[in-house]
Amino acid sequence: MWWELAVNPRNVTTYYASPPDLRGVEVSSVCIHRWVELLIELPVFPDKPSRRWHPSCNAATANLRFFGFRNVQLDNWGFTNKGDINLKKVGNTIEFSFQGESNRLFGCADCFDVEKITGYCKEVK
Repeated sequence: MWWELAVNPRNVTTYYASPPDLRGVEVSSVCIHRWVELLIELPVFPDKPSRRWHPSCNAATANLRFFGFRNVQLDNWGFTNKGDINLKKVGNTIEFSFQGESNRLFGCADCFDVEKITGYCKEVK
């Protein structure tokens, strides 16, 4: 389970009894600081939402931060980046990847955390 690889899995299990797979997620942003940060739209709204969120919230985002990163590759990034995120432990590192229809992100890091999960009201069409 991807969240068990995080240094803070409770930031996920606080909101989800069964956290979702990271398939079909949209990556809203990629920021490279001294770490790599992905802002993703989670595929399923939490079954244990925060009481601080507005009652009309029907979607959630997560900030995933990868520390001690190296070998980051980003190909064909576009305005809409929907695809699958995979995380796995390889030796003492975490490999992270995003594979969309025509775009890709890959990297290795010493560790990662889920900085926060935030609820918001997504426009319903």
